[in-house]
Amino acid sequence: MAAVEARPLVFEKDTTMPTRKCSTETASRPLPALRFDIVEAAQILRMSRAQLYNRICEGTIRPQKDGARTYITRDELERYVESCNPAAGSMVKVGAGEELHRGAAAPVRPALPAARACGRREDRA
Repeated sequence: MAAVEARPLVFEKDTTMPTRKCSTETASRPLPALRFDIVEAAQILRMSRAQLYNRICEGTIRPQKDGARTYITRDELERYVESCNPAAGSMVKVGAGEELHRGAAAPVRPALPAARACGRREDRA
């Protein structure tokens, strides 16, 4: 029986996997955030979560619900910040349907019934 000589395997074709080239423009620019959860929105607005929830209950910030999750959209954050800037125009949007002329006293908001005030119960003091 003749001895079989061991030869190293030599591939004639290139066996490396082709790589997909990504555009450097797309890879360096992530998608912009269009909505933020409550914690992120509170950090952006430089306020506490409790203050943000109070603004939501007052109606000055409108949330977006996705199932059980609550988000604040980028447009809503920008709208709220602009409404806080009295130099933006002659009329400043204060809350749900209220407007205030520049230089006027603060509007008196009608009190909400205790049962409807953002989930507060009537028996609390």
